[in-house]
Amino acid sequence: MRPMANDSFRTVTNRSWISRLANSVAGVGLGLIAVLALPMLLFWNEGRAVQTARSLAEGAGLVVAISADRVEPGNEGKLVHLSGPLAIAADLVDDLTGMRANAVSLTRTVEMYQWVEKCTSESRTKLGGGEETVTTCTYSREWREGHVSSSSFRQPSGHQNPDPSLQSQRFDTETAGLGAFTADRALLSKLGDDAPLAVERSVLEAAKSKLPGAKPAELIEGRIMLSRNPLDPSVSDLRIGYRSVPGGEISAVAQQVGTGLAAYQTAAGDTLLLVARGRQAASAIFAKAAADNEVLTWILRAVGLGGLFIGFLLLLGPIGVLADVLPPVGALIRLGTGVAASILALALGGVVIGVAWLFYRPLLALAILAATSASVWVVWQWGRRRKEAAIAAHAKAT
Repeated sequence: MRPMANDSFRTVTNRSWISRLANSVAGVGLGLIAVLALPMLLFWNEGRAVQTARSLAEGAGLVVAISADRVEPGNEGKLVHLSGPLAIAADLVDDLTGMRANAVSLTRTVEMYQWVEKCTSESRTKLGGGEETVTTCTYSREWREGHVSSSSFRQPSGHQNPDPSLQSQRFDTETAGLGAFTADRALLSKLGDDAPLAVERSVLEAAKSKLPGAKPAELIEGRIMLSRNPLDPSVSDLRIGYRSVPGGEISAVAQQVGTGLAAYQTAAGDTLLLVARGRQAASAIFAKAAADNEVLTWILRAVGLGGLFIGFLLLLGPIGVLADVLPPVGALIRLGTGVAASILALALGGVVIGVAWLFYRPLLALAILAATSASVWVVWQWGRRRKEAAIAAHAKAT
């Protein structure tokens, strides 16, 4: 290992053809696990999507619009929709600095100026099947939350990161009023969209005696910085900022339980506890939940298909390594195994998703199958007639 310009280091490693072949054979086991396990993920995902869609449809048909101003005993146990402003009784306070906020949550974010390693590798197959890998690691100092362990760096010397003297912490409101109702932590936790909260000068002055270490504290862009030179920070300097999830007006769909709001168990299998910012109709809240369900379904489909592709690549890996004795041949074979892995992943994934549709939504699956079959028949008939017409035209011409 030798130093390079701009605080970077380069390592060159070589692996023999036998070593590469052994690794690729070992990878076959991982590929087999992926090919066996990921179809189960794809099958489960289709069932999850159907169950959630049915639960949302069930909830949309049962929900009762109520006023948040009073609790009607007749709605006990029902799925209700209500809107109103959150009433947070007490401010959240960070005792370390005295920072406070009348909010659903208050988060202290502590960042330390520390060394960060970024590595890139380039590999080259050599004649005979061996492989040379050149890895270049660069080191820079950045603000990072938490602790970047420098012991795992390829070149830890000169890039040591001390343990930070402060940690990030989150403070949550456990309950808040929603008109005549009580919103508990389960409901409040669904309110995201936290926003930066600037530290005031008065907070900094009151906090100076409580902050650890001997470094002076300054207020920079709404955050507290512990540094001897804030304009040119050093490793181990700290930066303390805050974010909060504000209260305000919200809309909720939940089960009325006394004066509380809980998750509603649907007959379809899911529980419903939906929250949105502002005054929103129940139909809009359910539509957003349905759209989120669709997005999650496609994300998990992509994960499953991508995992199958990697699994098949691992299964076919030894073929490419065997051909790497002659690098140009190995590159062509690897291109072919990549195409084959793509085809196999799409084919297996498509079959699993199709079978899942037949299992979870047979009527829709049969309708799609019928429509597809009809389309194929129409195209086949059109092609047959075009062929007959061409033959007839050719016979007439001769």
